[in-house]
Amino acid sequence: MVGWRHGIFAVAIACALVMSGRGRAMAQEQSPPCGGDEIARATVSRIGDGRTFTLADGRAVRLAALEVPLLPMPQGSDQAAPPGGTAAKDALDALAGGDTVVLRRAQIASDRYGRIVAYAYTERDGDELFVQGELIASGFPEWATASAAVPARRTC
Repeated sequence: MVGWRHGIFAVAIACALVMSGRGRAMAQEQSPPCGGDEIARATVSRIGDGRTFTLADGRAVRLAALEVPLLPMPQGSDQAAPPGGTAAKDALDALAGGDTVVLRRAQIASDRYGRIVAYAYTERDGDELFVQGELIASGFPEWATASAAVPARRTC
């Protein structure tokens, strides 16, 4: 019985730290919120959609753990895409288009199309800005739930 009480106490302290902002500061001091080792640092040359982009050296990147609305289909197509695909692409372009990104290792190295699957950070004023976190905060994508790229525990 004592064990579960210690667990509840630890959760309460963690929640209090997060609510006060101290927990976030402590976590940022220790390591980035998502991703492992740095696997690449390059410039984004083209945005594909709200979760994919191409680096200047031609490598394609898929942002780990995100699901975004599809882009609209070409005119004349009988398939309708959900709204928001263009806005998600524009949001990613505003965050990373033409910028240098740092890619950090995800749970899988690449997807079935050969794209690098990674957590991305843009460098702004000497700081790393977590791209997936900013996109989630903007309301366009959501965390993927049926993908091997999803963290086992949400630490992002």
